[in-house]
Amino acid sequence: MTKTTPTIKGGDSSIRAAEAASRLEEGRGAHSPRNGRSPRGGQSPRGDEGANPSFKHALGFHETETVFLNLPEDLCCLALSSWFVESVKHRWRGLGFFFATAAIQFIFLFYMAIVVYYKIDEEFSDCTAPTLMSFCAVYVYGSAVIADFTSHQPLQVAICCERVRNVEGNYVVPIRPTSTCMRMLLLAVPMLQIVIEITVLIVGVLYLLLTDSVDDLVLNTVAVNFISEIDDMLYRNVANKATQQRLAKYQFEHLCGIEDGETGIQNTSKLTKRLVWWEKLLPRIWGAMALAIALLGRIYLTENQCPWYETSLSDSR
Repeated sequence: MTKTTPTIKGGDSSIRAAEAASRLEEGRGAHSPRNGRSPRGGQSPRGDEGANPSFKHALGFHETETVFLNLPEDLCCLALSSWFVESVKHRWRGLGFFFATAAIQFIFLFYMAIVVYYKIDEEFSDCTAPTLMSFCAVYVYGSAVIADFTSHQPLQVAICCERVRNVEGNYVVPIRPTSTCMRMLLLAVPMLQIVIEITVLIVGVLYLLLTDSVDDLVLNTVAVNFISEIDDMLYRNVANKATQQRLAKYQFEHLCGIEDGETGIQNTSKLTKRLVWWEKLLPRIWGAMALAIALLGRIYLTENQCPWYETSLSDSR
């Protein structure tokens, strides 16, 4: 004996309407950020992470709470923002500007390295400035370079950024779909910037230690700092106003940092507290290093003192 399922008169239309409503909700959910897709069709990190793979999980930062911060205004950050912000049409233009600027900086660094080599190897200069002035010049120059050392922010973005916050609309959207190979290329941008900054610091310090007189030492302190500012000058000249405002409009995901409006570090992560601690300690470390560099430069890089320096000592006696 077969059982028959009882039916309710007039219930077919209501059942069909309920099924249609459920299908409509499923269709909407497939394109919502909750299910991992952006309204523009881009893949969100909360869904399938294959489209936007970051190195956060591979480096062990998967449990670290991220923060949204603005990036500094330079070509390195402009290159990353051009790719990660999905609304930007010319996504490759920022990378081209950055690598062209890096090539110009390496040309200047190569020339300065040749000058330093000839001064050391062939005794191009047999006279140097006093040790105290060398220490002051090295400390001021190094402090200026370290103050502009903000490459750790784009490095964090290249590692972990999966979402972008629009400051004006106060909403979060996923980044442009990015493959692993492209993520590695974007990671090379801040790494190259870090190499440039370290090379500028080393070559500039050696160049100052081999300066002939106090007058040249003062002028060279300003001149060698020019190389580290090439990217900033080209950024202001190359990028138009709308492009520059992009870095102020969007906030990118960081591993650590202090968000806008935060006045203390008690509620921040451990990485943020370590970063703040290093930022406070770094100027003191550089002061001790600058003194040691000036003393070692006097001992190992020069053989004779300046004639006018010896004359001033004999006159004072």
